[in-house]
Amino acid sequence: MRLSEAYYERNPAASKLLGGSFLDESTRSAKSEAASKRKIAPGVVELLMKQNAAAFSGPGAEELKRKLGSPELQVVITGQQTGLFLGPLFTLYKALGAIKYAEELESESGRPTVAVFWVQSEDHDYDEVRTCPVLLPNGALSELALPEEPQEDRRKSMSARTLDSSVSTLVETVKEAFSTFPDSAWFSALLEGSYEPGATLNGAFTSLLSSLTAERGLLLFDPCIGGGKQLSRELYLKFFEQHAQITEMLKAQGRAIEQSGYEQQVYVRESSPLFFFHDGGPNAARYRLENGGDEWTLVGADKSISADKIRTLLDGSPEQFSSSALLRPLLQDYLFPTVAYIGGDAEVNYSAQTTPLYEFLGIPKPLIIPRPKFVVLEEKTSRLLEKTGLKPEDLRMPDAELLSKAASNPDARYVDPEKLFSEASAKISQISSSLEEELTKADKTLENPVQKTQEKMQHLLDVLKQRYIKAVSANDTLLQDRLRKLRTAIAPGGGEQERSLSSVYFLARYGKPFIQTIYDAIEPFSTVSKVVKI
Repeated sequence: MRLSEAYYERNPAASKLLGGSFLDESTRSAKSEAASKRKIAPGVVELLMKQNAAAFSGPGAEELKRKLGSPELQVVITGQQTGLFLGPLFTLYKALGAIKYAEELESESGRPTVAVFWVQSEDHDYDEVRTCPVLLPNGALSELALPEEPQEDRRKSMSARTLDSSVSTLVETVKEAFSTFPDSAWFSALLEGSYEPGATLNGAFTSLLSSLTAERGLLLFDPCIGGGKQLSRELYLKFFEQHAQITEMLKAQGRAIEQSGYEQQVYVRESSPLFFFHDGGPNAARYRLENGGDEWTLVGADKSISADKIRTLLDGSPEQFSSSALLRPLLQDYLFPTVAYIGGDAEVNYSAQTTPLYEFLGIPKPLIIPRPKFVVLEEKTSRLLEKTGLKPEDLRMPDAELLSKAASNPDARYVDPEKLFSEASAKISQISSSLEEELTKADKTLENPVQKTQEKMQHLLDVLKQRYIKAVSANDTLLQDRLRKLRTAIAPGGGEQERSLSSVYFLARYGKPFIQTIYDAIEPFSTVSKVVKI
């Protein structure tokens, strides 16, 4: 069992590793009290207001300002990489989940609470975010993609990636594909206004997500824009000066995680300050730093930089540094009075690694809450599930198992392979037992040959079963077509819908009501995937 799974089940050891269970009301109360005692810096509020012009000019602006000015403010945070057209579906689920949890925790604690989406614009894995899988109206899956990156850009953060004219072609592709749907014009206009040639990838992402959520009070924070690094330079400096001690704490926590029977999510490197250096400026390539004494190596650049130079840059040019996966949550909670972080399973797992660093920094660790999980079913998809007798989770089965289960449906043209061959297998076992009983009366040494014969017959039966399944698949074209459509709509490539599809189809086809449907479906503190019918 993974650490996150044990945590969701209130396992005491897992909860301890993560600083307490989000399912425990007393823990939530204590986390809220601790968060509300921290004061948000005026510079952070000022930057939030600059980066969220839409939210602070709308009807809820005064309420947001009131909350941010409250001495008891607490913040719910989530975040995600800046993918093309928002990336996977769960990006929207995270954003709406943060809003819903802010509402829930404010009601529960009585303290003013705001939701913040941390734009992870520092990451440099362009190949991971340049594609966008889009479900088309005809049921097919199309992968939209930005151009491959030049070799010289391979280490640049998303904040330094500028979109070219190819993004306009992708927007036009979406517009044309969904032009027959009434709500597509609304979404297409948002895409056109965000993903424009000349915009940065993180800027386009932020603009689109803000357009979808600003009226609900979600505030987006990009650490790479408007002096965000100036606000956190003291934290970076502390991690640099005390990197050896921090590494030892992470290693000790790693041992505790493994001794509890779990794996560490993120590999802890020796002699690392947990941040990257951008050689030549914030828009230049970034490199992992490795300690060699007074000189630090830029891993992958065959260069080095002195410790004194790093200190000078951290003080005067902190924008030349960017966080790692382990530093990012600490950076968030250093800047904000965070009561809860809403994350996926991997984020929950690596959050356990950072628990001792919160006490070291003198800041309270927030609640770690799993993000909302959904499988969205359109009416036509629900009908197909009924006709095949399948459930959404079945669509992640291997092909042979899926076909076997679908064939067991009363409406299927062929006998269920599992039923047919399990009956045959049982008969072979029965016959073999009878033979063994009679033959061994004459000669005890015949017992082994009988068993060997049975094993061969069972093997041949398994071979025959696979041939039968292939024959059913080849002959029953209607079933094949239904399974193909269901796979594409629910589990493309055998993966989870929320990871394998983007939100483009649902937003272009159903518009704002889709956002409301998802928001209404979020059940606070739920740990399971929920089916949402639209």
